[in-house]
Amino acid sequence: MPEPITHLLFYTFVFSSVLIYALVLSVADLRRLERRHIKVLLVLVTGGFCSLLPDIDAVYNLILIGRISHGNMLMLTHNLPASFVAFLIAGAAGYVIYMDIEKAIYVGIFGNCAFIAHLLLDDAVRETGNYYLYPLYGEPISMFTSLRMTGALADYMLAGIGTTVFVASVAGLTLFALDHICLDIGLER
Repeated sequence: MPEPITHLLFYTFVFSSVLIYALVLSVADLRRLERRHIKVLLVLVTGGFCSLLPDIDAVYNLILIGRISHGNMLMLTHNLPASFVAFLIAGAAGYVIYMDIEKAIYVGIFGNCAFIAHLLLDDAVRETGNYYLYPLYGEPISMFTSLRMTGALADYMLAGIGTTVFVASVAGLTLFALDHICLDIGLER
């Protein structure tokens, strides 16, 4: 498990760089910081929270037994169905920020992608993989170590295509959500 700062940096520089860039372009002069810019900063904070959400079980174990570890709860928090919780939390935060259900959905999508970015980073550094499909499939799946497998060329190619499509889908969903969030800070398409 990478440290929480690594998850925040990965989320910020890989998935939120477009939003940060748009915010910097919009606020060239810090004296012009407006309410709409603060809303976008709150969206960034919401995404950062969602990127740390899969490690909530490690925080629970720190409080309970005094040690940061996932224990047996790893499969409960590091899966795609659990990312729906991040969607709901980010969507609720988005509704509080914007008071608009459409913007709330885009913030929810952004938070969900931040959650999945955590899973991708853990999968990239861990040999065992994540329980991506936990309630449906109880074994860990590792997208990145499957690329190192030996065997038939067709299996290797399918694993590479699957990994690439999954990562590209998360990046595409993030850009889709950010496109609608960035309209709020005055950037035109």
